[in-house]
Amino acid sequence: MRTAYHMGAGPFLAAVCAGPVFAASAAFTAYLAAIPAATPVELSSVYIVPAIATFVFVPLFGTLLAIIPCLLGAAIVGGLGKHAPLFQQPFVWIVAGALTPAVIGLYAFLSLSGFDDVDFGLCLVMTITGAVCAGICRRSAVWSPVDPTVALESPVPTTPKSQAVARVSPPRPARSAPAPQNTGPRLQS
Repeated sequence: MRTAYHMGAGPFLAAVCAGPVFAASAAFTAYLAAIPAATPVELSSVYIVPAIATFVFVPLFGTLLAIIPCLLGAAIVGGLGKHAPLFQQPFVWIVAGALTPAVIGLYAFLSLSGFDDVDFGLCLVMTITGAVCAGICRRSAVWSPVDPTVALESPVPTTPKSQAVARVSPPRPARSAPAPQNTGPRLQS
């Protein structure tokens, strides 16, 4: 049986969340990179003000950069899910969302750096961001079965106006007039 795929608002929500997820995963990756050489960090306004500014402006720029990849990824994996139920599983979406930016980011970084120096931190950040965005996209994806014998119709059932009125107010039974009672012959006075 064929299925129809409805994308929903997931790609748009994922694009809005991509910037903060990227910034948070970049901070996490920087923390992981500094673990062998742990140095105490004093929290002062020198660190707090840029962090607040980052989380104010990052969603705007992250949305602009992520909207096209989120829409394309949701359309491709969702389209594959119409034909193979395996691609409807959330795990497959998350793996696809993690691998695609990691491979593209690694290739772009290697080609730009001349294959001399590899920054795996950037690939990790892009992998985390892609996996989270793919999970958000999958959350709103819906597949519904389509009956091949029915011609293309509107998803909202339509009925003629006369049937709609009949459903809202069913016809009332006709009232009959009371039967005249025969009391006998009338007396004339």
